[in-house]
Amino acid sequence: MGYCIDVYGDLTIREEKIPLAIDCLKKLMYRGLNERCGPHGFSWVSSDNVISFLESDYDEKRKLKCVLREFRYGFEDENDDLLFHYFLGEKWGDDEVLWETLAPAVDNGSMIEYRGEDGHRWRFLFEDGSVKEQNAVITWE
Repeated sequence: MGYCIDVYGDLTIREEKIPLAIDCLKKLMYRGLNERCGPHGFSWVSSDNVISFLESDYDEKRKLKCVLREFRYGFEDENDDLLFHYFLGEKWGDDEVLWETLAPAVDNGSMIEYRGEDGHRWRFLFEDGSVKEQNAVITWE
């Protein structure tokens, strides 16, 4: 069961914001997952693996890439920045929590777009350290 999605995006986390992204994720993971995501953490994500990566001795860029991969998002290096490259999952989980958490570290103008199995389309648009969810309205002419 679940809601199948396709994911597209143009989302960047600049090198200088990687430590902020790590800090934001640590706050999320350590403040009590029950507040937002139920008693077992996130849908489709191993909270234990995320915490393990956050506590690892990896350099910050590798640490962030590993954590994002646990959330099913593949990011690639471009110069010193991280760019969204592909979605590793099939279904919607608690993805909005991830984007709300990372919004202060995501580049202005970045966006990630979803298309659901029923044709519904929505996206998260990042501006000035926050994120806004938008729903598509399609007009046929």
